[in-house]
Amino acid sequence: MATTLGFSSTHDELTRLIRRVRAQWRFAKAMRGAAIVVGAGLIVFLIASYAIELFRFNESAVIVTRVLAYASLAVLAARYLIFPMLPRVSDDRVALFIEEHDPSLDAALVSAIELGGSQHIVRSDRSPVLSRELERSVLARVRSAELGTRTEKGDIIRSAGAFALAAVAAAALFAFGPRMLSDGMRALFPWGTAEAAPVYAIAVAPGNVTVARGGDQQIGARLNGFGAERVEIVIRRADSASMSQGGAAPSGSAEQWERIPMSTGADSSAYVFRLFDIASRTEYFVEANGVRSPIFRIEVADLPYVQRIDLEYRYPAYTGLAPRIVEDAGDITALEGTTVIVRARPTMPVQSGRIAVEGQPPIALTADSTGALSASIRVARAGFYHLEFQAADGETRRASLDYTIDILADLPPTVVLRKPGRDTKVTSVEEVFAEAEAEDDYGIAKLELIYSANGGERRTISLYGGKGRKAKQMSAGHTFLLEEMSLEPGDMISYFARGTDANNKSATTDIYFLQVRPYGQEYRQAEQGAGGGGGGMEGNEALSARQREIIAATFKTVRDRAVTSPAEYQENLATIALGEGRLREQVATLARRMVERGVAADSSLRKIAELLPKAAEERRAAAALRGTRKPDDAIPPEERALRFLQQAEAAFREVQVSMGGESGGGGGGEQQNAEELADLFELEVDKLRNQYETVQRGEQQAADEQVDEVLERLKRLAARQQQENERMRERANSLRGQSGSGGGAGQRQLAQEAEEAARQLERLARERASPAMAETAKRLRDAAESMRRAAGEAGQGAQAGGSSALDKLQEARRLLDRERTGRLERDIQNARRSAEELSQRQRDIARDVESLKGGRGGEGEERLFERKDSLASGVKQLETQLERMSRDARREQKAASRKLEEAAGAIRDRQLADRIRYSKGVVQGGSPEYARSFEEQIGAALEGVKDKIAEAAEAVGAPEGRNAEQALDRARGLVRGLESLEERMKEARESGIGNRESEQAQAEGERGDGKQQGQGEGEGKGQQAEGKGQGQGKGQSQSQGQGQSQGQGQGQGQGEGQREGQQPGGGRGVTPGGGGMNSGPGRLSPEQVRQFSREFRERRLDAEALKRELRQEGRDTRDLDAVIAKMRELENQRVYGDQEEIAQLQAAVIQGLKAYEFALRRQMEGMGNPRLNLSGSAEVPPDFRKLVEEYYKSLANQRPK
Repeated sequence: MATTLGFSSTHDELTRLIRRVRAQWRFAKAMRGAAIVVGAGLIVFLIASYAIELFRFNESAVIVTRVLAYASLAVLAARYLIFPMLPRVSDDRVALFIEEHDPSLDAALVSAIELGGSQHIVRSDRSPVLSRELERSVLARVRSAELGTRTEKGDIIRSAGAFALAAVAAAALFAFGPRMLSDGMRALFPWGTAEAAPVYAIAVAPGNVTVARGGDQQIGARLNGFGAERVEIVIRRADSASMSQGGAAPSGSAEQWERIPMSTGADSSAYVFRLFDIASRTEYFVEANGVRSPIFRIEVADLPYVQRIDLEYRYPAYTGLAPRIVEDAGDITALEGTTVIVRARPTMPVQSGRIAVEGQPPIALTADSTGALSASIRVARAGFYHLEFQAADGETRRASLDYTIDILADLPPTVVLRKPGRDTKVTSVEEVFAEAEAEDDYGIAKLELIYSANGGERRTISLYGGKGRKAKQMSAGHTFLLEEMSLEPGDMISYFARGTDANNKSATTDIYFLQVRPYGQEYRQAEQGAGGGGGGMEGNEALSARQREIIAATFKTVRDRAVTSPAEYQENLATIALGEGRLREQVATLARRMVERGVAADSSLRKIAELLPKAAEERRAAAALRGTRKPDDAIPPEERALRFLQQAEAAFREVQVSMGGESGGGGGGEQQNAEELADLFELEVDKLRNQYETVQRGEQQAADEQVDEVLERLKRLAARQQQENERMRERANSLRGQSGSGGGAGQRQLAQEAEEAARQLERLARERASPAMAETAKRLRDAAESMRRAAGEAGQGAQAGGSSALDKLQEARRLLDRERTGRLERDIQNARRSAEELSQRQRDIARDVESLKGGRGGEGEERLFERKDSLASGVKQLETQLERMSRDARREQKAASRKLEEAAGAIRDRQLADRIRYSKGVVQGGSPEYARSFEEQIGAALEGVKDKIAEAAEAVGAPEGRNAEQALDRARGLVRGLESLEERMKEARESGIGNRESEQAQAEGERGDGKQQGQGEGEGKGQQAEGKGQGQGKGQSQSQGQGQSQGQGQGQGQGEGQREGQQPGGGRGVTPGGGGMNSGPGRLSPEQVRQFSREFRERRLDAEALKRELRQEGRDTRDLDAVIAKMRELENQRVYGDQEEIAQLQAAVIQGLKAYEFALRRQMEGMGNPRLNLSGSAEVPPDFRKLVEEYYKSLANQRPK
């Protein structure tokens, strides 16, 4: 018998526990399924996005991918989220699940559930009390183990974490991942239409359009959402096949459609193409990377239009260019001031017409007897123009596309000083050869050498006058005969070159200095540090070096004012003033300390004490002029201050030599004064040296990084130009000379980028005084001009211009790459000089340590410690410099990089900088023997570093082919130099130059007092002869100058002789070597003969240097020997009396050198792959023009197979 009892509270609580665990279990399964669905769904959408990308967002592909993606997502949700939640879980299974998490229950929970039942029916064979006690016991154990709350806690946390991670990953990929994912996600949205979904599309303008029969149409395309290396326009004319209907995609035979590559437009996503001579209805579409635009139609109507435009360029008179006709063109590319005659042939007779130029009033067209219309456009600014025709109905309609007017910049000439090309120390009896080179696209009108002695009046020597045909490239030289200028040690000459082109635009080189040093044994002894105070002059010369830098900076600031902004100009002036102020303080401090320590009271050092205040006074005058915004007027006092400093240096050398000779480096009051003066010089300059070197290294490194950046840009430009050339060739082949053109937008974009890179290089060339970089910038400018010309022409002209631009880009890249590869050699040489300087300073310090231990102390010891601190800083900077050089050279120069690392390691491992600072304590407290040994160890370590750097210099290998390139460049330079010299000598003879009054004034200036600025070379050019007939011979001065030539032939270049610009005068005679020659019309003056003969000597020295270099490479130089022998004859002044003989000699030398250069080029470049020099002109000789036209017509009539 059974009795039904009510639910007990214990059983109800146990039931709620089971339900709670069941809910947690289901929630855990739901979270796990959701994480799987989200993760797998992410993978599905990634695959779907890639598929849409692969099919370029094709409408059908988008629909199919949507169906498959969402079907996959539904299957995943059903499998892992819906189906696991459908079955109902019984209480018994939940109890078993709980006991699985806590086996200690030992089936008690399952028994309690079974005994309790769903309605608690009490049976006679079961004890209710036992059932209640079992439920209470199980409930207590479940509560104590917290099984009701933590059964599924771990699974829930893990599943929720996986779900959140998958969601975050999906959001991050779509928000920050590749654009393909976000575009694909938008395309997969179910609420968007398939037509609107594609993000890869091509927008085409003008789409469907109607044009005049025989007219032209420009078609533009823009890629939306993607890029492509190749974009094609596909066209089909009405007479080629039946037209497609309804704008559907083309189908059927591929021969019905013609594919032509398009050109890049204003930006990387825009492309343009011009269809010419549209005679019938035409269909077209654009395709790129599988993405295709809709098909559009061009309808034709019988309206007047331009059939053909011919352009006749009439250049400004100063260019010397003949008129040029460009047929079947439209775009205008010319210099400002060029007059362009536009001749247009209409497709049908018209009443009248006009040219609409952007920003100008319309220009009326004039008809000729053939029906062609013409008008002139004066090129004044860049813009566009188009033609308008008036038809028979009286209405004026647009009759052409917009054509571009592009202006070619007429830049100032490029001028460089090839020789000496740097500041030079000379004696007062040397002959110094200075060589200038100028280049301009339209001719050099004037090349001048301007110099000043000791801050005096600037004098001008005319090197070339451009009286006849203006050469596009001119090299010219002048020999400074210093013995005739009465200069003294400490004097100096500043000089620079200025070139002017035919358009009266000028350019100026940097300023350089000739410093007159003591002559002979006196200078060598001082340089070797004779006597006890020999270590100070290096610091003293650093003061004058800083002064030269200030003068050069002032000169550059004035010269470049037109190309710098006002803010930058003022900043440059402030920087110069700051540097000059610091230098002025250093010199004033030096002079004051000399007085305070009684050094100036010494009779032999009194001159130095008098010169230093004079230098300070001139600097104050320069600062005052600069403050009144007259920086150009500040240069003369700056130069005079430099002269006083250099004279103080020269006087100090004399003191060093005399003290060394008298005392042999021993003690004595005068000797001690000299040593104290040396200490003062070095102490003051050490404060400036490290600052300047740090700034210079930073500027050099920044400039090197900019060069690397420009080189990478040039590589990309060359690659893009190559692609543009390939497109032009493909278009020419596809169009068969008549259908269309890609336009010039892509070429103009490349030209703008090339000009931007050229401007950056020009700025670097000015800052670094680098002729090689200036030449690279010039090549880039030439490349940009070729690009613009190619943009304005069509057919063969465009292809030739593109090829020329590519050649010039490659040449610029080669020059810049050579500049970069030479950087390591330059840096190693700088490091060698720094190591040598540090080693010399250590030797001086070691000598002074001996003096201190011998009894000197006090202030001398303090100065010594300051010098040690400066030396330690220099060593640390050298270590940093060597480490950087080693890193930079590791890829291309492994051997040199290893040696540099060893040199840096020698400094680092021996803690050399710390040892130098530690040595101060050794000097103070150690024994003399220990101090001497310690200093010797430091000196030996520095010598070891210097040797390692020398080994690195020897380990640098020249890049393959570099020596050959340099030899060819030198041979080419010799040819150009000799041709320039021939041109100038011919001009001098034809002009009858040789005014004896000018020669007399020059001779008096050369023989005058150099200290009073009497160096007057080359003045009085262009004066007329007054026939005074003074017979002042110059034979003595000529032979004297020749005998004392020092052979100043540094560097390489193309030098020419000096043309003084004097008019003929009678009565002057010269008898070089006993011969006689009178100046007059058709003859050279004696001074010109002297200059020209010395210039031939320089050319001969250059040829001999080339011969030695070629012999080292094992090349045959017998032909070059014959040329050199003839050049020696041109050095003999006797031959200048026979004009025919000298002309024959010159011709033989030039022809022989040209033949040798050509043979050398064939040997080095080989005959298997000759380099073609393509012209930028597309003109076809008249005799062949008709044949070419017939050829293209025959090609056009052939139907493609």
